[in-house]
Formats: sequence, C-alpha cells, structure tokens
Amino acid sequence: GDSAVRKYGHVYPVCREGASAVILTFSFTDRSSWEELPALIQRTIAPGEGMDNILPIVVGNKFGNVGENEVSQAEVLEAETNWNIPIIKVRHSGPGPPSTPGSLPEVATALNTICEQLWLAKHRTRQNVEQARI
Repeated sequence: GDSAVRKYGHVYPVCREGASAVILTFSFTDRSSWEELPALIQRTIAPGEGMDNILPIVVGNKFGNVGENEVSQAEVLEAETNWNIPIIKVRHSGPGPPSTPGSLPEVATALNTICEQLWLAKHRTRQNVEQARI
C-alpha cells in the first residue's frame, strides 16, 4: 500500500521499466486497501518518466465472503465504470474440489481477463502509433 510506496518509492520507476502492466491488489475484507487504489492507479498511469502506456490491472481477493466484505459490489461496479478498468475478483482460496475458490476454472478466468486486457492495450497502442503517422 501507501507505506510500501513511501518506503520503496525510489525503486518503483526502475521496476516499471519495460513493463506492460502493473497488477494492483486489494482485499474485499480490508477497506483501507480499497481506499488506497485510486492513488495507486493514478500513480501507475501518470505520464512521464517512460511510464506511459502501462496498463493497471486490479485484482480483488477474498471476494464472496459476504459476512466479512467491507467493499460492496456496487462500489466495485462504480469503480470499473469510473476508472474504465475491469476488476478481477478472486475468491478466498482453499483446498477442495474444482468448484471451490482457487480452482483451475477460477484461475483460468482471472488469467484470461489479464491476457485480454494486455492484448487490448497493445492493440490500442498500435492504433495510436499508426494514427500518429497519418
């Protein structure tokens, strides 16, 4: 979160060098992690320092723990609309059959969403380069 950014902020630009995306996480059961996201997203997409065109990917974990959730589905939907970023929801993981959290279908869905966002971002970048040439 914010304290890590303050402590290790000097290495942040180097870590992002050549990166296509930055994965930002929060917990549905920790409101403070949700409240830090807007500033982290703004820092991620801020222009300059060779950091343009980095895609922020947001992953929320511990989704579906209804009694423990501190972040509502309505807030997530509003953020997705305002930020124009899909929020990947991952349930609390644990052992069990394929229908349980952390199962292959759930992980595959999350990874497919990440790949799709990377592909779309690359496609938009190519279109912008081509339009700039015209």
